[in-house]
Amino acid sequence: MRDASEVGIPYFTINVTVSTKNGPQTITTITDLYGVWSLLLPDGTTFTACEVLPSAAWTQTGPIPGTSVIGATADSNKCWTGTLSGTDIFGLDFGNVIQISGKKYYDANVNGSLDPGEAGVAGFRINLGFCTGVGCVPSTIATTVTTDANGAWSAVVPFPSDRYMACEVLPTSWIQTGPLPGATASGGGATATAAKCWLGTVGVGDGTGLDFGNVCLGASGGLTLGF
Repeated sequence: MRDASEVGIPYFTINVTVSTKNGPQTITTITDLYGVWSLLLPDGTTFTACEVLPSAAWTQTGPIPGTSVIGATADSNKCWTGTLSGTDIFGLDFGNVIQISGKKYYDANVNGSLDPGEAGVAGFRINLGFCTGVGCVPSTIATTVTTDANGAWSAVVPFPSDRYMACEVLPTSWIQTGPLPGATASGGGATATAAKCWLGTVGVGDGTGLDFGNVCLGASGGLTLGF
């Protein structure tokens, strides 16, 4: 559902399949600079309107299946279906977000990469920064998220943003092993900096695999599973 403060997103493709005497026909339109789309159709036309996600980075959040406006209802595929019957139909909105995500893991073999069987670490803080502009570098902490019981973390990227930075907050007695500087996130679109943060481009790749590896100095000074 669209809230009053949420902005429109331009250049999304909307496919509208309509009934004709020759069978179904699909008409394509594009959202404008304000995220608005519209189409003129003859009265009595039955239609299904669906959006096209521009890349794997985007997730469709709305409409919620079963939601209704006058003249149309959202189906299980989050498309709008309806029939024109004497009046215009408004409010056929589509909601979307871009998320980024990763895992904080205990790097048992200290190789700076997440390997099968390595445990997640809960309660670590991940600082996130975002910026807008070609080649910009995020420097301000916009938000902080905390890893869950499985070490997983995720965040919604504010719109508009062109780039993001994700850095972990290192507690006392912990050593960061990953990501290795220059590494590429498994989901694509982000590269590890010399400071072992992730610097990524919004909309490139699917925003996953922003993982952080650590080991903990135990009481004897050795690297142990000290959490």
